[in-house]
Amino acid sequence: MNRGQKRKKENIKNSQRELMPYRDNVACVVFNTKGKVFIGKRKGGKGAKGAKIWQFPQGGIDKGEDALEAAKRELYEETSIKNISLISTISDWIYYDIPDEILGLALKGKYRGQRQKWFAFLFEGLDDEINVVNPANGQHGSEFSDWRWEKLEKTPELTIPFKKQAYLRVVSEFAHIAKMLREKNAKKTVAKKLKAKHIAIWVKLRAMLFPEYSKNKLQQECKKILMDKKQAAFGLFDGDLLVGFAEISQRTIGDGKQIAPIAWLEAIYLEKEYRHKGLSKKLLKKCEKWAKRHKLSKLGSDTQLTNNISIKAHKKWGFKEMSKEVIFIKKLQ
Repeated sequence: MNRGQKRKKENIKNSQRELMPYRDNVACVVFNTKGKVFIGKRKGGKGAKGAKIWQFPQGGIDKGEDALEAAKRELYEETSIKNISLISTISDWIYYDIPDEILGLALKGKYRGQRQKWFAFLFEGLDDEINVVNPANGQHGSEFSDWRWEKLEKTPELTIPFKKQAYLRVVSEFAHIAKMLREKNAKKTVAKKLKAKHIAIWVKLRAMLFPEYSKNKLQQECKKILMDKKQAAFGLFDGDLLVGFAEISQRTIGDGKQIAPIAWLEAIYLEKEYRHKGLSKKLLKKCEKWAKRHKLSKLGSDTQLTNNISIKAHKKWGFKEMSKEVIFIKKLQ
């Protein structure tokens, strides 16, 4: 196709587009109590490199139907979700156009794109309520083949490109909701002493921090910590779920002239979604209280010279860098 033919084709498409209306549509951003949002994997969607095929539940508004009721109906028909409460609404319509290659084919061939009313809901049920494969008790065909909870700010990069600008607007409108829910959830987490009943999950978390050790070794170390009066371990709990831990012990250190007992932070770990929220301080406070009860006036810790993330975290926790060292090993023949 030469340049003139291509321009003529584009002009025809533009003229066709201008004569076509937008379809009235609703879309739902469903938050869980942790501040993440529901996204569904479009059934049969290919997207760019097979990746950009995720989206929020959405659907058309029936003639004479209230937009909010349409949103609730579409959400149930696509996900089986019913236990929700309305958090917020975007007052104006958000528009997107479908690309030229599917104009006249997609949306029943009648529309140039969609104008959407967006609603933010709080999901108040359990995850097993969600069913995208056989939604609405089988009364409707499935729109999605899979689903997951995702960070709101990541959704524009996960959806099909021609919806990206609409999703960016939604993120800007609802970002405060995600932040509020994350902060509220963070306040519900508690740190408390670990016990024998926590060992199974504790070992799984330790394996993330110490992948070089066997499960058996990690388990034996947990048992030893619980039995040793000069050691302790504290867990960070989200409800009944163990999501992080800190281990502390009593060490004796000296400079060759004087020796003194000191509390030592042996390990601290949080699951990824609980990091950068100040939750590690809850574990550290427990460690500090343990140290004071054992009449230890200082808390020490160490990390690798190259672990800049850990070094930065320690400084944020109030630790002061005391020294640096390089360890040498020579293999003997």
